Amino acid sequence: MRKRIGLILALLAVLFTTMPAAAEIVNVPYAEEPEFLLDDEELLKVAQLQDNTYPGVSSTISPDDTTVLIGNYRYSDTGSALLNVVDGSIVPVQPLQLPEDSDFFPFSATEMVWLDNDHIGQVLFDPFTGSMMLSIDRNTGAISLYPVNLPYIPLSIAPNGSSLLVVTFDQSELEAMRQAPDSVKLPFSVEAPKTTMERVKPKDRVAYYAHTDSRGRMSEETIDLAIYDLNTGALTPLYSVPDHTLLYDYAWAKDGSKLALIRDSVILGEGFGEKRLVDIMTQDALGGLSPKDNPLFTQNVLDTFDLTTGNFKPEAWRAVDGDGRVVRDIEWSTDGQRYIVRLERPAQIAGRPNPTYIFPDMASYEFRSVDGSLLRELYTPELQTPDASAIKFLSPDEVLFNTVTGTNQALYYFNQGSGEFRKISTMDGTYFGAISTNLTQQLIFSYMSFSQPADIYRMNWNGQALSRLTWGNGELEKISNVRVDSVSFTVSSGAQRNGFLIQPGGAEFPPKNVPIVFWQEGGPRATMTQFFAANTENPYNLLPNFGIAVLYVPLPGRLGFGPEFLNALADNDNFGKIDIDEGAEIVGQAIARGWTSQSKIGVTGCSYGGYFSAQSITRHPTRYAAANPQCTLLNTANEFHFGLGPLIAYLEGGTPMDKPAEYNADSPLSRADRVRTPTMLFHGEYDFLPVKYAVDFHDQIEIQKHRVKLVTYELEGHGLSDPANQFRAAQEQILWFRQYLSGDPSVAGEPVVADAATMTVPETTNVIVFEETTTVAPSFQLSKNWIAAQ
Repeated sequence: MRKRIGLILALLAVLFTTMPAAAEIVNVPYAEEPEFLLDDEELLKVAQLQDNTYPGVSSTISPDDTTVLIGNYRYSDTGSALLNVVDGSIVPVQPLQLPEDSDFFPFSATEMVWLDNDHIGQVLFDPFTGSMMLSIDRNTGAISLYPVNLPYIPLSIAPNGSSLLVVTFDQSELEAMRQAPDSVKLPFSVEAPKTTMERVKPKDRVAYYAHTDSRGRMSEETIDLAIYDLNTGALTPLYSVPDHTLLYDYAWAKDGSKLALIRDSVILGEGFGEKRLVDIMTQDALGGLSPKDNPLFTQNVLDTFDLTTGNFKPEAWRAVDGDGRVVRDIEWSTDGQRYIVRLERPAQIAGRPNPTYIFPDMASYEFRSVDGSLLRELYTPELQTPDASAIKFLSPDEVLFNTVTGTNQALYYFNQGSGEFRKISTMDGTYFGAISTNLTQQLIFSYMSFSQPADIYRMNWNGQALSRLTWGNGELEKISNVRVDSVSFTVSSGAQRNGFLIQPGGAEFPPKNVPIVFWQEGGPRATMTQFFAANTENPYNLLPNFGIAVLYVPLPGRLGFGPEFLNALADNDNFGKIDIDEGAEIVGQAIARGWTSQSKIGVTGCSYGGYFSAQSITRHPTRYAAANPQCTLLNTANEFHFGLGPLIAYLEGGTPMDKPAEYNADSPLSRADRVRTPTMLFHGEYDFLPVKYAVDFHDQIEIQKHRVKLVTYELEGHGLSDPANQFRAAQEQILWFRQYLSGDPSVAGEPVVADAATMTVPETTNVIVFEETTTVAPSFQLSKNWIAAQ
């Protein structure tokens, strides 16, 4: 009898050690050496693909028209360098040498400007040690840091380095800050550092703030703004800004003689029952405020200040005096005699009584003279995308627009005098950070596409004489081998959805029954432009280099495709339905065309892309053969109460209190028992989307005895920033899709049926109970990619 029991136990041991695990939760400690799951050749290729940088122009051009500061430069300890745009030579910026016991930590930083022909710098502020000027020598790359006699908080610096926009306060307040460091509270919100204080040395903290821009500050209390002359020390008061004023944008004339500010002021009530700012934004998102009662409209103003004549015009332009649009961006002409503003139209969402100003749907432009007189209006479909454009004056009349149109971020030229308008970028892809030279009529910019890693280029204003200035990612062009083809689908509404199929290099098109992963970007109110990436959140150069194609098709709710497309996700409570269903239709058409098959189609994405993945496998349980939701929104009710409340209210068309069924239906967690797809989740321990719900989602799938794996990452935030974690996750993603998109039903171990309609799946009607999370944690900034093999 004892022998029989022993034999049975031995057989059970063999059985359970040879069966694949149906469910698993793995926690990856921070800074742990990643596992090696692929063979040596593939490990090296992953490392090489992920050793990708995004060099960008970080400054205007030097006075002699030769040099710019660039960021994310590969061959520099600081990630910054000085680039000569004439001959392409580069001087790396040297690390800042501070004593190890230095407590200097800047809470505020201005833009980078040229202090003279040989030095570029910015003003940093620390309430304990005071203000410092950070200066970089363009000939040597050496950084100097020296005190500035500035008893105020700097917000912005004039392009010629002559003056500062500052917040003034009594010296007694400053002294109180220094005496009680733990009670320091600046009078405006400050973005938290992207790395934890415990892991960052003082010199790195300074490097983090280098090149940052202080625009977009929210005043926590009433603040007094003034102009401080760096040469004379003279202080010129401007005006007081009420509490809860959002400073959208600052714009200086090139010579520092004029300043303009765009702001929204939301005057809140006092005492019990006061209206919080988030409540006002939520009401706006839901169309619950009429324009006359909406402070996001009534308090939207443009202020202009002529610092040479003293002609100050607070509220030089007010939205309430216009046609319903709000102002969101401003730039002065090169001679300071006129300016251009970007105006954004509030979106009128179907089924809501009033428009929303925080989620606009169209942009247009106006040219105005110094006194505010309208000179010219500019509206064209190519420039209609809100929240996704940059404006630069090339001359007193000529303007450069860097904006998103469809899947391209392109460059456009407009002459305010003649009315000439034309596109000057010649290649599809993403152009960013474009600036102009002063004398030679040339543009300096970064460019990338699906097949072209980012580097810095130069060309004439007319789009001719294109030349490449940097080759930091040159080796990647040899390593990455993908084929990109345009694709088009017609969904049941009759609308056409266009995108790309990114396959391994040498693949045929159209493909024949190949593994494909359908991908969506985060957002959803975000752009989807063509760019090079090999991280797991954006795997279009990762998966195709390992035999798995990526299907890239923007779905409703994206910027760059017009107001109707942008609003469609929020219209009539479409969120969680129209986007998910259109995705399933597109996949079905790809299967019908023979490109792939039911057992070879997967889905992935991060943030909203993760939501799209998770919601797709609950709404269409058998459409996808494998899923990899990452940094995923899983509980919409929790997101309303403890996350981005106004955004989720905008998408859902209400609150969880007045639309519990809608929130329940649109929460993947509440429908996790419908999942039939082998699912692997990635989630950061400190993601603002609580990891608790990723665990719950995993557990619900496990209860149904379907294949599921959750990988959590210690100290990671929204997405993976540690290079070692990216390296490990890439291997996991490749192996997961290789296994479950193999086309072999015995490997997947799941029933393969035509569609969700052919099988009975239990409906869930219970509303998820959300719990408040009190964990406060940092997010992390992507550093130089870790190389796994040499």
